[in-house]
Amino acid sequence: MADVADKRRTIFPTLEDGTPFFWNYQLKGFFKDSAKMLLQMTERREVEVVAKDGTKKTKKQSVAKNEAGKLMNAYNYKTRLDGLLFVLPRKLPIRFNGGLGDCQRPLRTDGMIPRTALASSDTVPAESVMEFRVGLMDEAYEAFVRECLDYGEVRGLGQWRNSGKGTFLWEELDEDGNVIGGNYEALKENYF
Repeated sequence: MADVADKRRTIFPTLEDGTPFFWNYQLKGFFKDSAKMLLQMTERREVEVVAKDGTKKTKKQSVAKNEAGKLMNAYNYKTRLDGLLFVLPRKLPIRFNGGLGDCQRPLRTDGMIPRTALASSDTVPAESVMEFRVGLMDEAYEAFVRECLDYGEVRGLGQWRNSGKGTFLWEELDEDGNVIGGNYEALKENYF
């Protein structure tokens, strides 16, 4: 997620002017992580199946419940996203008011000898903004991208996403900067 200032603290990389940023590969990792989780969502439905002898029968089968499941499977999602989805530019500056915050939390291992240590990381305040473009080689992935960005409201982005850090709302903008989609307007009242 970030550079390491010392062995006890994780920090954001910064631009020459000190602005913290995410690397584009971190956003691509977010899309891969989202796909992995969303692929777990299936539902059992009765489907009609044609046997080798030409007879038709109905059976229960797990089918995709979302865009991720319609486009990919558990074996090829990373390869597809590596070759078909691109996040631009390379460095994604984070705009916010105020200074960086600090998150301290315990790290636990569940090995033969369970251990606990204290970790510390930079944080950015709520309502921080990051702008990026998503380039797709196949338009069929547009709904998937929106689905993943919606998932960011609960899953989050970055190193500590499992703890609820990095959750976000998003807006889709047209070439003139007008909002044409996203979940920000619908959810901001309950979010911030």
